Amino acid sequence: MLILVGHATTPDKLKLITSAAGDVDTYVSYIDCSDASPPVPDAPNKEGHLITTAATTDILAGVTNAAKRRNVKNVSIRNVSTTVSNDVTVVIDAIDGNDYELHKSTLLPGERLGYDEGVGWFKTGPGFDVVEYVRKSAQQSFSATSFADVTGMGFAVAANAVYELEYDIQFRSATVTVGVGLAINGPASPTSVQGTVLIIGAQAAGALTDIFSAGFVAYDTPNLTTLTTNSTSVTYAARLSCLLENGGTAGTIIPRWRSETATATTVEVGSFGTCKRIK
Repeated sequence: MLILVGHATTPDKLKLITSAAGDVDTYVSYIDCSDASPPVPDAPNKEGHLITTAATTDILAGVTNAAKRRNVKNVSIRNVSTTVSNDVTVVIDAIDGNDYELHKSTLLPGERLGYDEGVGWFKTGPGFDVVEYVRKSAQQSFSATSFADVTGMGFAVAANAVYELEYDIQFRSATVTVGVGLAINGPASPTSVQGTVLIIGAQAAGALTDIFSAGFVAYDTPNLTTLTTNSTSVTYAARLSCLLENGGTAGTIIPRWRSETATATTVEVGSFGTCKRIK
C-alpha cells in the first residue's frame, strides 16, 4: 500500500527524476479516501504525463484536503524511447518537507517500471519471460580445429541485459574416434559469461558412456576435447548451457563448433536452442 497524506497547501505527492532526454510515459491510478474509520472512498481517478527531458517531474499531485488520504493503486513508468536508456527514480515529496526515494531503476528502451498495490515494484520489457527458439534446418559440416559459428542458431541480445540460453546439438563424426568441441560467442566485452558443456559419445558399440563435461567463463572455451565416437552412422548428443550478462554492446549470441582433428564432423538437422531474457 502506498498512501499520500493530504494537506491544504503542501500535501504528499509523487515525483519522478529522469536522467536522460528521452521519452518516458507515466500513468498513475489512485483513490482518495476520507480519514474516517471506516474510510469513505471517492471515485477512482488517474494522472498521466509524457516526460521528454532529464528533469524532476511531478507525476501525481497531492490531495489538498487535510481530511483525506490518496491511495496509490498502480504506477506505470515506461521508457518509450527506441534508443535512449534512462535512470528513473520515484520520490515522495512529503508533507514534512523531505524527499523520500521509493525506487530507482535503469530502463532500457521499451522497458517499464511498474507498481501494483499488493505486489510492489517490478520491471517488464520487450522479451522478458518470452522464450525464443531456433532449430537447425540444414546439416552443417566442420573440419577445422578452430571454432566456427553454427549457422542459423543465433539470438539477438540487447546491451546491458541478462539471458539464459540452452542448446541441444545433435552431431555425427565422419571418422570413428574423432571428437568435437562446443563453445559460444557473442557481443564484445560481456560483463559475465558462465556456462557448461556436456557432450555424450561412446566407448563401445551401443553404449553412450564416453562423457565430456566442462565449465567456461569466456567465449570460445572449452577449446579441447578428446571425446570419441565409434560409429559414423550414429547421432550423438551435446548440450550447452549459458548465463550471459551482456555489456554495453548489443549483438548476437551463437554456439560454436570444432572438430578434434582436421576431419569432418557434422551438426545435424533438428539441433535446437532456446533463449530467455531474465533482466
